[in-house]
Amino acid sequence: MSFDPREVDMFVQFFHNFRRPTELVAFYHGEVASMELRNATTLCVDYNDVKCHNLEAASLLSFQDLQSSEQLVLEAFNMFLRVNNSPVRGNVTSIQFYNYPGRYESLEDFLSRNPPVEAFELPDRITTAICTPAGRMVLQGFIHCLVEGHAKGNSWRGSFEVSHLVIVNLDSCRQECRILKQPTATLTRPVNLATMQLDFERLAQILLRKFGVILTPGDDRDTQPAFFMDLGLDMRMHNIPAAVHYNSKFTKFICRHMAFLPSLSRSNMIVNLIRVYKVLSVNERYIFTASVDRAKRGPGDWRTDARFYELLKKVYDGKLGRAPYGNNGMDLLLFQRHFVVHAGDHLKLSNGNRSIETLEAIDYYLAHHYDQFLSKVVYRLIIDLDIGKLLEKVWENLHPGYHEPTSISVNAELAP
Repeated sequence: MSFDPREVDMFVQFFHNFRRPTELVAFYHGEVASMELRNATTLCVDYNDVKCHNLEAASLLSFQDLQSSEQLVLEAFNMFLRVNNSPVRGNVTSIQFYNYPGRYESLEDFLSRNPPVEAFELPDRITTAICTPAGRMVLQGFIHCLVEGHAKGNSWRGSFEVSHLVIVNLDSCRQECRILKQPTATLTRPVNLATMQLDFERLAQILLRKFGVILTPGDDRDTQPAFFMDLGLDMRMHNIPAAVHYNSKFTKFICRHMAFLPSLSRSNMIVNLIRVYKVLSVNERYIFTASVDRAKRGPGDWRTDARFYELLKKVYDGKLGRAPYGNNGMDLLLFQRHFVVHAGDHLKLSNGNRSIETLEAIDYYLAHHYDQFLSKVVYRLIIDLDIGKLLEKVWENLHPGYHEPTSISVNAELAP
């Protein structure tokens, strides 16, 4: 089998950059101490090493079956030994891959087998669209592809197509999203906001149109899940200030967007925001309140809907006898916290317990009515304050010594 010389050269460069020639023995059976390779016949390569040091070479492996990949890497390694005049010698005749990925699947094929959106029946006889675990994985995974590339000073400049978006099966239960088209290096690291915008706008154009479901038989119009209207605006970055220090704030916001957070995580976020507020200083409370109130801006009175829909009204009326809610952002956020905590009392099973479906329904119900407000609250708190640090402050008060993880895993799993 013959290979494109450029493909072979990618792996020659991988071996050249990954280890100095005298350390290549580490590829052989883990025998790090021995330099005698004349009797070695098998080269052991970890796919994760290839991905770390040469993303283009790793993407190439995803195109091919295992046998073709083995032959390609074998040819490249033997060429590496020749062209680098390495003191390492051996008669290598086979390759053993570790963590070799399954072949990639196109985004179109993956979503045809794993619908990203489905209908969900809410209390009060409301049917809404919700994002499935597969849909959340796709959204989060491809957004992380862009974020990782931009952090390294690379950009696609909005030039990728839907055919470049693939899902790689890492094993039987883990998938990874990948853009097959190689990015190009930019003059700035991390990438500036204007260049980031080209990629996020293109991703929004390709992905978001695939997230819809027909809720009513005979209807010819798809309905998108809650938060997707704001997600589309946020990915196009029209509201992000141009100053450089907002780049990292935007990245933090888009990687934790409410559109693809699991339902219970969104409910926890609402409860934790009120916990945040309670442990802030006087000045921090002022900024927090102003930010949340900015998210509420508009002529409508949220209390009207709260008194109209049966389940909202039960929680709203539960506060009677205490100070009434005002038509402002902080009181709306406080009401939503009360809804997360108390709505389940009105949706209990016959045995008095709450089911996991009930807890999910509470989140979807809030999202159906207040998604734009919640999305804007998180956006404003990240732009105006460091919400990650604030949440860490909450947990330190509740559990001394706790520190929130500083990053989200890049490999999104198909798990609720």
